[in-house]
Amino acid sequence: MTWVLVWTVLVLGAVAVLFVLGRRLWRQSKALVSELGVATDRLAQVSDSLGGLPATPDGLGDGIDGVRSQGQRRRLRGDHVR
Repeated sequence: MTWVLVWTVLVLGAVAVLFVLGRRLWRQSKALVSELGVATDRLAQVSDSLGGLPATPDGLGDGIDGVRSQGQRRRLRGDHVR
């Protein structure tokens, strides 16, 4: 008879632990979704503010003869290090 009582206590304890862990996981997942929403809004704001900027700063467009990479510009100017 005592083994029935022991198993009942063990099962009820396990159910209580699973309930507490499940509730904690649920609350953390809700907080994560909330933070992802805030991050998405901030990213949209940054994206909108960057949309008005030019693609390249003034004076750094195509470079020399339409070559855009810095290494290629150095080679064309002859100031690269060998």
